[in-house]
Amino acid sequence: MSKNKTRPQSYINANKGLSSCSAAGSKKLSEFLIGAKVDPKKRKRVAVLCDQLGPIWIIGHRIDDRVKLTELTKRVLHLRARPLEPL
Repeated sequence: MSKNKTRPQSYINANKGLSSCSAAGSKKLSEFLIGAKVDPKKRKRVAVLCDQLGPIWIIGHRIDDRVKLTELTKRVLHLRARPLEPL
């Protein structure tokens, strides 16, 4: 993830339809997870990393294009996520 493209005060948002962590014109988290064919029982466990501009990582599924590494990336933000408890 490109460190120089993320905005300060990133936080993890539990799956609440991205109501408090959404970008204008973006797809709801529930719609994304349905389209990605995520098991309905696992959808409630999906977390989202957000910054001031909106979601940047649907953990385990997708990184937002605006923070993906490119040939212009100068600083890299390394993040690792793991389940808190077995499924």
